[in-house]
Amino acid sequence: MINASNYICATPLENLVLARGAAGPVLDQWASMLAEIERRCGTDVATLFAQPTIKSSAESTVVSWYAAVDGSPRPLADFDEVGQQPFAEILRARLDRLLPIIADPTIGATVGGALNIRSFRDIYVVGRDPVIVNWGMLPRDVASSETAREVHFRNTLGSFAPSGFPTPPFDFNDGRSFTDAIARQLRAVETRQEVRETALDP
Repeated sequence: MINASNYICATPLENLVLARGAAGPVLDQWASMLAEIERRCGTDVATLFAQPTIKSSAESTVVSWYAAVDGSPRPLADFDEVGQQPFAEILRARLDRLLPIIADPTIGATVGGALNIRSFRDIYVVGRDPVIVNWGMLPRDVASSETAREVHFRNTLGSFAPSGFPTPPFDFNDGRSFTDAIARQLRAVETRQEVRETALDP
């Protein structure tokens, strides 16, 4: 497991709702999810997700977030358009590399559920790397509406996702249709690539 010790922020879960997969909240599955992302997609893709430490009391539950990369954390939103560009390109590339694992019906819905974040300000720059905090959760008013979830995603991580990327699942029942949609996209890309290679073949 990647060692994440660079503190970014802490978030009370009041008025936030956790995305759920087959085994319960996606957030609770962070260790196994990140280990599988690292194994199949690479360490740099796994470090895109900050690691949570969850502390609960009778009054509240607070999640502290830690990056596995060094540097002073700064929200991407605090950069101007030119300053955002190199980090946005890295973020797009790493999200694209998640597609094969998202298409896997055994874990894809869990990884997809992690792409629900509280706001655009949950995308940080740490050193030279984008890092996402408050993943696997949404504001309560957004979580309750499919239309609101779609708009929210397009205004957060969806603006960096590959073209045609569907709204991430928030409930276990949405998972299979999501992973199937990603799998169809990957097959379409492979087919187009095969056609191009055939056309170029002398």
